[in-house]
Amino acid sequence: MYLNQPVHRGKLTLTSGAAIAAGLAVCFSAAGSVVKAAAGSYHFGVALSEATAASEHVEVQPFVPDEEVTLIASAAITALDYVEIIESGADAGKIRTLVSGKARFQAMEAASAAGDYVVCRPLAEPREAQAAPGALNATGTLTLALIQTGIITSTTAAAVTATVDTGALLDAGGLAIGEYYDFTIINTGGSNAITFTAATGVTLVGSGAVAASSSGRFRLKRTADDTWICYRLS
Repeated sequence: MYLNQPVHRGKLTLTSGAAIAAGLAVCFSAAGSVVKAAAGSYHFGVALSEATAASEHVEVQPFVPDEEVTLIASAAITALDYVEIIESGADAGKIRTLVSGKARFQAMEAASAAGDYVVCRPLAEPREAQAAPGALNATGTLTLALIQTGIITSTTAAAVTATVDTGALLDAGGLAIGEYYDFTIINTGGSNAITFTAATGVTLVGSGAVAASSSGRFRLKRTADDTWICYRLS
């Protein structure tokens, strides 16, 4: 999406292309209808009213940088988190804490669970956000929460086996099929390796071993329900 495109400041009444819940981020399709947010579109807004089916009228407030809007959370969100719109899948049009890339919004209040309404501030310029790195210093589970930090460190006093969460548990992160997490494992130890190991529903392509005093870059992509593939990038 491109928030620097010309936008209307007033509310618009548009025709829905499908059922839309009030509070969803929406985009204006090439056909002139309003639908859930979708990749490749640049006129974005928030639905202020509900459409139960296609061809109904929906009131829409276009996004204007720094003017607060209320959107629906796809999962719990912490106040002041940088957030992004989910652009595909069942949660399209909802927001989540930034997974990768650049944030388009900042949450001005917390959401305790999926479905909560969250006041957000559209950002004039997309912003990178880096969570605090995670750590796995002994053999154990490379959890979804660790992966979502984007950086995992390990002191490797002894060899470490990092077994990723199952595909079913990774699905809980809310990524649509085709979306992915990029993450880096940094081995700060001097003699032992940390090794990424696949679990049920996850296939590893390439080596999972990260040698002492080195790092490894991985891409973990959802390919179907409960099914993921992890590529060793470098």
